[in-house]
Amino acid sequence: MYKVIWTEKALLMFRETLEFWKYHNQSNQYSLKISRATKDIEIRIQKNPKEGKFRQVREVFQMVFLNGRFSLFYKIENTTIYIVHFQSNSQRPYCNE
Repeated sequence: MYKVIWTEKALLMFRETLEFWKYHNQSNQYSLKISRATKDIEIRIQKNPKEGKFRQVREVFQMVFLNGRFSLFYKIENTTIYIVHFQSNSQRPYCNE
């Protein structure tokens, strides 16, 4: 199984997203749902890293989840997966193709 490492930038974006939804909804419920779904995606890509869609523009793979609302972008190097970007898909796209 592959090792997963989050970059500081991706982790910051993930945390900011959770904080946004916690504040916006005045509840932690949706943030917990995002967190669980993200962990599930992380486990999926550990087992099958090339399951995501390859985005040639930035040379990363993209996994879309939670009904298309969020994306994880990652690179594969040997037996390590680097999560380089996390975003809500309502934001400006990370990969323009």
